[in-house]
Amino acid sequence: TSNQSVTVTGSYTYSGVTKSATASVTIANVVDLQPSFSSTALATTVSRPNRIYFSGYAKDDISLTTLTMKVSGPKGNNLTAFTKTISGISHTLSGYYFDSSNSAYAGAPGTYTVALWIKDSVGQTASRVFTVQVK
Repeated sequence: TSNQSVTVTGSYTYSGVTKSATASVTIANVVDLQPSFSSTALATTVSRPNRIYFSGYAKDDISLTTLTMKVSGPKGNNLTAFTKTISGISHTLSGYYFDSSNSAYAGAPGTYTVALWIKDSVGQTASRVFTVQVK
């Protein structure tokens, strides 16, 4: 879409006298950029029953809405470990982790693919994928 011009007219009456003014305003389109990850990392090896924590940030130019972790491995493919509601333009990942003993998506030795997904306020998504060896 392109920029749009709008004409705004306002008036008021006081003591029988009407005053008015007209102005033309151009509304510029806002380009909403896709969300992204910054300095995001996850250890590549973990021994049961330990957890490994993510580092880095999820970012967006307007507003983030959700953070999801999906896991594929010996327990199954594309298993949703969590979906959290988040907000703001930058969200730290340091409080989120892969739990090698979680029986819903891990709990067994093997190679796991761990994907973090973020979504912004207009539904745009981005992901980061990590490979983790559970011992």
